[in-house]
Amino acid sequence: MNHAHETKASAGKIETPAAEAAATGRWCGQQPAYLRVHHGIGAVVVVALAAVAIGFYFVIPVYPLWLLGSLLGALTIIALVGLWYSTAAFGHYAFCLDDVAVHRRQGVFWRKETVVPLCRVQHTDVIRGPLQRRYGLATLVIHTAGTRHAVVNLVGISQPQAVALREYMTVDADSGAV
Repeated sequence: MNHAHETKASAGKIETPAAEAAATGRWCGQQPAYLRVHHGIGAVVVVALAAVAIGFYFVIPVYPLWLLGSLLGALTIIALVGLWYSTAAFGHYAFCLDDVAVHRRQGVFWRKETVVPLCRVQHTDVIRGPLQRRYGLATLVIHTAGTRHAVVNLVGISQPQAVALREYMTVDADSGAV
């Protein structure tokens, strides 16, 4: 018997073992694969920009070699700062689901905590782009009532975790409770 697909209705919520584990009130971070994807994308962008700069130098050798060196040096510094910042942002991102709300913390320099009461959740979406599918990641989009911060994204979480959280927050059709 596959316990991953067992469900039970309780207090107006659909619960699975994964959802119960997700709703422990424990802070969770992004998956390490999310950081690897960000670093990979950054590396591709840096290599592409360096190739364009070098290509321009050889196609249109109007500017001096020291300018090319300065440009590549600046690009290297920007890449290293981006690498540091994405790693720091990864380390400062966390979320938590308890019985009453979803909490999200983020920010490297300016820290921000967003709290979404479960009673304000209108619906949820699980979004998976091509890279997210390749690495087993997902973004859980939580749509809330109201206009300010009406959408909260939990990015870089595992696909099973996103589905489990969505199931936990799904509206019970009979009671209308969230």
